[in-house]
Parts: sequence; structure tokens; C-alpha cells
Amino acid sequence: MGIIGVSRSRVFYETHPRPRTDNPIPYHQRRISRLPDATVKRIVEMLDDNPHCGVDQVFYATLNNGIYLASLRSFYRVAKAHGKLLHQRHNTKARQAKRRHDAAPPHVHATAPGQVLCWDITFLPGRCYGQTFALHMVIDLYSRAIVGFVVAERENS
Repeated sequence: MGIIGVSRSRVFYETHPRPRTDNPIPYHQRRISRLPDATVKRIVEMLDDNPHCGVDQVFYATLNNGIYLASLRSFYRVAKAHGKLLHQRHNTKARQAKRRHDAAPPHVHATAPGQVLCWDITFLPGRCYGQTFALHMVIDLYSRAIVGFVVAERENS
């Protein structure tokens, strides 16, 4: 073998070839971690059976029943791929309309002094660097007069 310039391993593999498969799967189509279609179908059915539950709740309910199909992250992947996430399953516009930022601010109307009082806290600088005092002030809305005030070392005192 050294005379003809061929290594021993090449001669061995040429005389003992590896067995071939009938239908080889290309490398880019191989996904070992991919869930079987039956498992995906079962996860989708579980999500459909519990329309008002989140993915976490469905996952932990199946886990409490002694059934482990896939990881929580896999549940989320399947739910997202099939449009079964809770915000994808329900119309959230009704809930968004009720949020606080959509509510109108309160409008207070005073026709005489002493009907509506407002308060404010302002921080005043002290003698030393970093020292502040909290000025708590109560103001009448109608006359804009200061009704009362307190200067404290802290805001909550």
C-alpha cells in the first residue's frame, strides 16, 4: 500500500462500503428536536378545549394530570404557530378600551371658595448638599389661596 501511495483505511472502506439507505433525508430537512405531528395536534386540541386559559395554565394542568407532551416553550411555539395564544384567541380591543389612559380626567368645578381643595408637595433645598425638605401645601381651587402648609424633613412625615 505504501508502494502505490494508498492508505490502509482507503482500501478498507473501498472493500467494506457503508450500508446505504433507500430514501435519504437531506440534512436541511432533518430536525431531531421537532415535535411529531400527533403531539402538535394534541396540544392544539388542549388549547381549543380551554379557550379562556393561557398556555401556562394548559401546560401545568396537563402536567398535574401526569401527562408530559412537551416543554412549556414548545407549548408556546405550537400556540404561536397555530394562532392559539390568548391575545390571538380573543378580541382584546374591548379590554384595551377600558384602560385607565383612555378614561377622561376628572373635571372639578368650584363656584365659591372652600368647595374644592387641592394639595401639592414641593421639595425645597436644604443647607447641605443632598438635603431637602418637603413642603406640603393645601390650595383653594376657586380663590387660589393657600389654606395650609407644613414643612417636613421627609415626604411621608
